[in-house]
Amino acid sequence: MSCSKIISIVAVIIFLFGISSIDYAVAAEKVKCRSEGTFYSIKWEQIEVGDGEGHIIGIYETKGLYYDELTGERLVDRAVGFMDLNSKTGHGFIRGYGVETNSDGDKMYRSFEGKPIGKKQWKGEWNIENCTGKLEGNKGGGIWSWTSYDLEMNQGFMKMEGEMQNPEQ
Repeated sequence: MSCSKIISIVAVIIFLFGISSIDYAVAAEKVKCRSEGTFYSIKWEQIEVGDGEGHIIGIYETKGLYYDELTGERLVDRAVGFMDLNSKTGHGFIRGYGVETNSDGDKMYRSFEGKPIGKKQWKGEWNIENCTGKLEGNKGGGIWSWTSYDLEMNQGFMKMEGEMQNPEQ
């Protein structure tokens, strides 16, 4: 799998976790979230590091559409980030930022980072950085994990499960 597909998938998954938990923000209570959706890479640039075969640094932008299985809401996502990955050894990390927009136009801005844990599998953490509209004041974050199901070049399908916690406001 190409690095652009990996990056796209990771960004989308992180987005899904953040979005699916926004509507369930309850003070000091952990809330489960479960989402699935499609994503695609709209930009991908990579540079080979040169210290070994397969080691690259990549910068990307993805867009996606997700379905929150708990609320039934559909969400739009955009994420940008960078990846340091060795496709031969499977070692690396991803870090980035994203914004999810719900049907009311409210936005949740998040940061995320993670590491590969297996073939086409990643795991990491995400944090809410800022929110607008009815989401304003929400705080929290959680754990994300995903498995990629490739469709075509720069496209993918993801399923995610996780949880977040919103402290008292």
